[in-house]
Amino acid sequence: MTTHFIPAVRDLMESRAPDHGVAARPHAKTILWAEFHEAVRRQTAALTAFSTDHIGLYFDDVFDFSVAFIAVLHAGKKPILLPHLKSEFLARLNGGLDGLLTDQVEVDNSVPLVPAIEDDPVAPMLPSMPEGAVIYLCTSGSTGEPALIEKPLHCLEKEIGVQHRTFNWPGPAAAIGASVSHQHIYGLLFRVLLPLMRGQMIWRPMIRYPEDVALLPDGSQLISSPAFLKRVAVLPVFSKEATRLAACFSSGGALPETIAQYMHKEAQLSPIEIFGSTETGGIAWRQVSDLDTGGRWTFFDGVEATVVNDCLALKSPFIPGEEVYQTKDRVRLIGRDNMELLGRADRIVKVEEKRISLSAVEQVLQDHDLVSEAAVLILPSETRISLGAVVTLREEGWDFLAQNGRRALVSLLSEELRRHIEDIAVPRRWRFLQAIPTNSQGKRVADDLEALFEADAHHRPTAQDVKCEGDEVSLTLNVDEDVFYFKGHFPGQPILPGVAQLTWAAQFADEFFSVGQAFTRIEALKFQQVVTPGTDLALHLAHNPDKASVTFVFSSKEGRHSTGRLVYGGAHGA
Repeated sequence: MTTHFIPAVRDLMESRAPDHGVAARPHAKTILWAEFHEAVRRQTAALTAFSTDHIGLYFDDVFDFSVAFIAVLHAGKKPILLPHLKSEFLARLNGGLDGLLTDQVEVDNSVPLVPAIEDDPVAPMLPSMPEGAVIYLCTSGSTGEPALIEKPLHCLEKEIGVQHRTFNWPGPAAAIGASVSHQHIYGLLFRVLLPLMRGQMIWRPMIRYPEDVALLPDGSQLISSPAFLKRVAVLPVFSKEATRLAACFSSGGALPETIAQYMHKEAQLSPIEIFGSTETGGIAWRQVSDLDTGGRWTFFDGVEATVVNDCLALKSPFIPGEEVYQTKDRVRLIGRDNMELLGRADRIVKVEEKRISLSAVEQVLQDHDLVSEAAVLILPSETRISLGAVVTLREEGWDFLAQNGRRALVSLLSEELRRHIEDIAVPRRWRFLQAIPTNSQGKRVADDLEALFEADAHHRPTAQDVKCEGDEVSLTLNVDEDVFYFKGHFPGQPILPGVAQLTWAAQFADEFFSVGQAFTRIEALKFQQVVTPGTDLALHLAHNPDKASVTFVFSSKEGRHSTGRLVYGGAHGA
């Protein structure tokens, strides 16, 4: 007899007691299997009366999502898991979205809302899920253009069966908590389908902070990402709470070996990493301990791997069809069961006719003692294509930056790069951040990285390290050589004009303090020294509502550059 890992809910009821726990949250009654079944039955009845087929799903609440997802399948519809509800994205679906099922209050009215759960207690019994059922998932959007991927339900059935057999799972009393969204394949599999299939409780709140782990029942599992773990794993409170976990999964990119080893040592927890994609499903996994280099990945059962043009090619039960699926992942196979990842082939770019590996540039930076993580991207411009680097630093790196300044740090890292790569591959523009921007799945999004280098409509750099306390704001502006105001001021020896500093001070004052009007005069204005390209320019603003004024100070490691007080024509609120 063939085992179905996503059978009809009524079939699952045969092996689930009505009082079996399905979903839980702190200080609230646990939702039982009978209540889940009833909610699915009523939502299916509402959907059955809806005439069209392609139903978009977007829910903040993972339990409500689970009800909707199962109900859409039972109603014979095709669920589309949406990454967000932005109007531009919904418009790009080109009419492929017939209706929307969501828990959001404000939504695009161009897509009809599906009727809510029926209140009729005599709603019909659940119909069986149709043969050949499919769902639609979105890619993570790392190219800036998310695409819909059709996934037959039987591929998901096979994958959760393999995941079930591969790993040790806690008992039914434990919960599955997550810091990732259920709207993508990783969260769908590990946060929704596996718990439902295994009879484990779905933990409804998103895990956003280390303290949230303490709310999970002992022996629970955390479904997470490198972005989350890199941010919280080194915090003492996380180590304390993580010792209560039975396991931790990570997907969405490679977890730095130092973080995995730290978790193993401090929390006695060795993260299990999953490598895969929306298109392929899971490909391989690894678990790093304090004695393991962690470079080797093990293929999941049923995955057959070859190398074509230095890149991984797959036949997998999780991929529809019989064709070999060609990836862009450069790998080295180790026997039949293991591989080592060597970077992405589609991250080879041409800069002034030279072939440059962005992954190789990132790796050189990440090998430096001062650097924790790096993201390198291509930055098109009107004059020439160049590279930009977004870098997070180790503690020693932040100390170096504070003591020596941004220019010295850029020079040091650039010289290190020149020892390994051609000069043309050395990034011309740099951003030093506490964390590299990622989406809810822990993946980098090209648009977000590019935005860090874009001057806005007011020709100013992006504000970084913003800190607000009452009527005071501090922020940093990286004044690179391509800032608009340097053009022609002056050729051969560019300096930032005073008008730029006044303009930026007024713009930020309006944004943070909502002054809502132009200043009428400037008092106590002083320009003490020039600002040159490459300066990390700190701006401090202090708002005095009673005097209708905002005081500004521009400074850097070199000292103060300008100070003044903007005075407005009338009173304005804080």
